Amino acid sequence: MFFGSSSWRSVVARRQIVAAYVALSLLTLLLVWLDGALSLNDLVLSVIVVVLALGKSIGFVWANLRKIQQVTIEHSPFHHYLVFLVLTLSLVIYSFALDSYLLQRLVPGSYAGFSAAFTEAELLFECYYFSFLNLTIYGVVEIIPKSIPAKLLLIFQEALVFLTLVYILSDFISLRDSIRQALRGSDEPSR
Repeated sequence: MFFGSSSWRSVVARRQIVAAYVALSLLTLLLVWLDGALSLNDLVLSVIVVVLALGKSIGFVWANLRKIQQVTIEHSPFHHYLVFLVLTLSLVIYSFALDSYLLQRLVPGSYAGFSAAFTEAELLFECYYFSFLNLTIYGVVEIIPKSIPAKLLLIFQEALVFLTLVYILSDFISLRDSIRQALRGSDEPSR
């Protein structure tokens, strides 16, 4: 059935991810505007970027765990989770690219390897490139975090990669089975 609850939830999930892309883009523009309007201190800007990145990282892990629970409870096919995971990981790449862009733009010198002659588009592309290669665990040696906030962003991204790709995805079957067993145990009448 095309309009079943599973397909409807899938459409809603994709719309939420698109909304997240838009929200991240608008947040980036807002922070750039705030810096221009208020001339915020570099430390304040760095703390804002790092705290937002930490919050997003926690949100990404939480969303993945909720999706595993949903797929398990509904007995959905594994590919439903994989589609969600691919969309979420693309959002993670975009999110950390924007974080690196903000940090380098608002606090120049946060990273080594970015040319001062870069246009805004070139800097954004290089940040996306950096984020993509870090997510794939390939790493980049030409772009190096220099400041503590930039290093924290890299730590958050790598921790997210580990939790998502290594732990959650590789252990998906046992996570699903343990949730199913817990659900079966809660269905049994207590003695």
